[in-house]
Amino acid sequence: SDEDEIVLTAADRFVPRERPRPEPARPAGATPYALRVRHPGLSYELVWEETPAPAPPGPDEVLVDVRASALNYRDIMKAVGLLPVEACVDAAEAASVGLECAGVVLACGPGVTDFAPGDRVVGMTYSACASHALMQPAKMWRLSDSVSFAEAAAAPIAVSTVQYGLGELARLRPGETVLVHGAAGGVGLAAVAYATLKGARVIATAGSDLKRTFLRSLGVEHVLDSRTLDFAEQVRAITGGQGVDVVLNSLAGEAMARSLELLRSGGRFVELGKRDFYENKPLLLRPFTKNISYFGADVSQVPDHCFPRMRAEMGDLTGGSAHVKVPHTAFPAARVAEAFALLQHSRHIGKVVITYDPLDEPLLIEERPAPPRLDPEGSYLVTGGTGGFGAATACWLAELGARHLALVSRSGERAPEAAATAARLAELGARVSVHAADVTDPRAVRAVLAELEAAGRPLRGIAHAAMHLDDATLSELSEERIRATLAPKMAGAQVLESAAAEAGAELDLFLLHSSGTTLIGNIKQAPYVGANLYLEALARRRRQRGEAALA
Repeated sequence: SDEDEIVLTAADRFVPRERPRPEPARPAGATPYALRVRHPGLSYELVWEETPAPAPPGPDEVLVDVRASALNYRDIMKAVGLLPVEACVDAAEAASVGLECAGVVLACGPGVTDFAPGDRVVGMTYSACASHALMQPAKMWRLSDSVSFAEAAAAPIAVSTVQYGLGELARLRPGETVLVHGAAGGVGLAAVAYATLKGARVIATAGSDLKRTFLRSLGVEHVLDSRTLDFAEQVRAITGGQGVDVVLNSLAGEAMARSLELLRSGGRFVELGKRDFYENKPLLLRPFTKNISYFGADVSQVPDHCFPRMRAEMGDLTGGSAHVKVPHTAFPAARVAEAFALLQHSRHIGKVVITYDPLDEPLLIEERPAPPRLDPEGSYLVTGGTGGFGAATACWLAELGARHLALVSRSGERAPEAAATAARLAELGARVSVHAADVTDPRAVRAVLAELEAAGRPLRGIAHAAMHLDDATLSELSEERIRATLAPKMAGAQVLESAAAEAGAELDLFLLHSSGTTLIGNIKQAPYVGANLYLEALARRRRQRGEAALA
């Protein structure tokens, strides 16, 4: 075959492959979870991950048990890697999925008087595609029992965007004409309802025959094709050459420029699309000679003080409830990949909603890898611990709760980074002892373990980071140079294991630093790669015996 690396064993024939190790998954139950996007880009992967138990809500916060959440194009842009980091409010928002959800209030923080546990609610928040969400009362609405959670989740972003764009910014008035692009989407359908309620005339566009037929079934008189630029001349014909008063735009490129030219004197252009913004596309200024206004609308950036007015306006729009019947397509959480694909290819009408119902298809949750539980009364020995990977490992152990660390290197306290490493560990709350010992010398290692035992801090873990590099092609290396590279890793690991066993140490950690070169090779590091292969074999042997080990 084309394979050039093959291992033949008594058991089977093997070839090397590197794959992400899947985390264990279990059915959703009481475990909190959230949706995460791995490997953003064209080959993105969606996974439901276990999350920590939700903390009690703080002041002006409400904890909600989420029953449905809606997707937006912003979520798709994150998944495919088109949303720049600067477009996100903070790192938490950049890593989250979902902006709106509906559910039941579990708890209210201090100062919250509008809601109580048990209330059915809908609202906007980051990381809405999750089992639990923290929300702000100003961005929430109470639901009546007649409204389903899926129905409700489809409304907040769409209705808020329309109220902010057409109400706050464009100040749409009765008798005016508004051009709504992408009118079969969630925002578009809410815009058609809003404009109709305000007594405005609607001209709509959509990208498929199915969507245009749907809009006509709602009573929209003028429905045009958004996939060609012919809509511009058609709008002029419909308006008798006058153009429109307001454009609610989601088209990019030339279609956006043509739409800007359709505004009559005093017109207002409300831009909802983000791609041209993030690509910093230029905007032609000639249309602005007609006293027109251009607004970039993003409801996620709306100041908090605007929401009370928007809530009141939305109440009027929805006939006194906090819900607009935006058509939607619902997917159980287990089929979230299908939901993303539908939205990504714009094959939907209205909104795409994710539901979290115990009666839906079983949902598998990836467990969070649990950090090691370290014994604060025991000692943890780190070879090569006075600098480099060893020092970093010692600090990591201290952060995990280790309170007694023994750092071993041939130079001991004379090592250049020893003092700085000890000081850093002291800041993390750990007591440090530094030992000068050759890890390949059994007597020296036994002496270090005896010191730890005498101090009443028995050995509980070993992290082996000692190493020696001597990069050269194999033909240039002498036996002596090869042995010098092999010894710290191979002999050191064997000595550590044997000495710990002789001392009767019960180890909860046996960590061996290997290398990515062990899998792919390195033409000038043959002994180093060989030493790491030994460490991985040692870890496998220990695991087979039921002992702690990780390479």
